[in-house]
Amino acid sequence: MGGTGPLTAHIERRRGKWQIVVELGEQVFRQCEVCRDLPRADGRPKGSPRWWLADGGAPNRCPDCDAPMIEDTGRRQRRVGGFDRKKDAEAELQRVVAAHRSGRDVLSGETTVAEWFEKWLDIVAESVRSGDLAPRTAVGYESHVRIHLQPKLGHLELRQVTPGHVADLMRGLRASGRSATTARNVRTTLSRALSDAMRHELVHRNVAQIAKPPRVDSPPPSAFSREEFDRIAEAARAHRLGLLFLFAACTGLRASELRGLRWSDIDLDAGTYQVRKGLHRITESARRVVEPGLVESRPKNQHGGQVVPLSQTAVRLLRAQLSRQEAERQASIVPWPADDHVFTSEVGTPLEPSNVRRVWVRLLEDANVPAKTPDGRGRGLHELRRTFATRLRDRGIPLEDVQRLGRWSSPQVLLKMYASTDEARLRQAAEAAADGLATEDIDPTDPA
Repeated sequence: MGGTGPLTAHIERRRGKWQIVVELGEQVFRQCEVCRDLPRADGRPKGSPRWWLADGGAPNRCPDCDAPMIEDTGRRQRRVGGFDRKKDAEAELQRVVAAHRSGRDVLSGETTVAEWFEKWLDIVAESVRSGDLAPRTAVGYESHVRIHLQPKLGHLELRQVTPGHVADLMRGLRASGRSATTARNVRTTLSRALSDAMRHELVHRNVAQIAKPPRVDSPPPSAFSREEFDRIAEAARAHRLGLLFLFAACTGLRASELRGLRWSDIDLDAGTYQVRKGLHRITESARRVVEPGLVESRPKNQHGGQVVPLSQTAVRLLRAQLSRQEAERQASIVPWPADDHVFTSEVGTPLEPSNVRRVWVRLLEDANVPAKTPDGRGRGLHELRRTFATRLRDRGIPLEDVQRLGRWSSPQVLLKMYASTDEARLRQAAEAAADGLATEDIDPTDPA
């Protein structure tokens, strides 16, 4: 597309974002006639990707259903970017026009994976700034790109990546000792990057979605036993952050939500609270997508921000924390920060995640509670969240109420990931199922 001839391009707003639309004229493409006519759920034709012959590599048979491809001509456009501000899109359009006049094809299909990742991480960073993507998610994307994807796939042209390359990447990760979960997460990051490349019309399909993901055997959820929980509660009295841990046990809050909780989120008189923000530490290595430091993020799912009732015990814990915090404020020799975090350091600053983890491990030692499960998994602060769900379920609380109190995305996630199984409770359920059946007169040696 590079050259000295005129370039027809403009900007337009689509789905809340500004894009550059480049007119490439009438071109020949191949398309699957079968997939094109398949109906969606709403009855409309599903459509099929167009493989433009000018790009090369157009298949003769459909990669999805193996039906023969047909050739046709159509008006071709290429869309670039997803800008929040119109002036940013206008500036990028000027850059594209200038590059075209100098003979450079900035929208060529010969983009390498490495080049696309550079552009994609800019998109990720912009999504964080606009609030559309959680900082921790962006950090994971950047880490996967830097450590796993760039070294293995960066040298390839974007259109040359095949499902086989993705499968080889997964096998290589497993062979190097990486867990199946890590391999699956890396594949998810690659899939997200390729989906965005499809929206920019740099590729026709997402090969990461086609490649079979590694199987992940999820271990059974674990929770503290009643005896372990009682020892933790007793040991917490001797720790400055003990009220934080006890409040976590009463509410099922995530560690980031505990750090981000503010007094303005709580109504002690009404006995309610809201989760509006989480607080995370972002390291220097992720500067490419998120500014390093303590970063606030939105709640993990759509249940964040809802008003949730507090138990009387939780209200008493918060009143005790308020009194303790006021005493520390009065005793502090340095100015107390203006923000109103509920749980802070001794000088009023937000809690560092590493410090909370350090105190938690020390508390488990003091309570004589194992810091790891029998199969070697660490029992972090999140174990209190699983224990919260398990205790409520075992007391017969309806699953919908447990879900709302803990703000889980669905009952299925709650059962699969958090509610540990109590063998004694299961045995009682099995006995209850057989209760009332007349089995006393059955002779186990009678073949009839």
